[in-house]
Amino acid sequence: MGEMTVWQMLLKGGPTMLILLACSVLVVAVSLERWWAFREFDRSLPVKGAEIAEAARHPSAGDWREAVAHGVDRARLSLERWLGVLGTIGAVAPFICLFGTVLGVMRAFRDLAAAGMGNPTIVAAGIAEAIVATAAGLAVAIPAVVLYNYFTHRAERTLALLEDEALLGR
Repeated sequence: MGEMTVWQMLLKGGPTMLILLACSVLVVAVSLERWWAFREFDRSLPVKGAEIAEAARHPSAGDWREAVAHGVDRARLSLERWLGVLGTIGAVAPFICLFGTVLGVMRAFRDLAAAGMGNPTIVAAGIAEAIVATAAGLAVAIPAVVLYNYFTHRAERTLALLEDEALLGR
């Protein structure tokens, strides 16, 4: 038996592979967007800190600490945008792969029952579907969770630096 191409594996993984493929595209798209957003945010960090400090000096801003906190909270919304997608995919992809595994095992038993004999090649397609779905789900979930954690920690670090810039600019 020769090597399977990615396309053949996708087809062998059953219907859940389309969902996992869409999830993987989302993980890549969100990760690239967040990487670019953080890169741009880091470049403008001193300017953003100065803007928050200036807003805190404004007479109608009330307490300057409250104004700085408000500015940092607005920046948090920007930095944490789309991270929920990564977290959700990381949490849901194992369940999607489990569903694909169950479908594959059900197919194996259905094929075995239809054939009425115990030939191992009869169940091979269903077992292959189950294994491919499991592997694909884990291949989507693990990077999604790692990237979610990376960007979440990077957001916290960036917000702390922003707050320092704002307080120093006061």
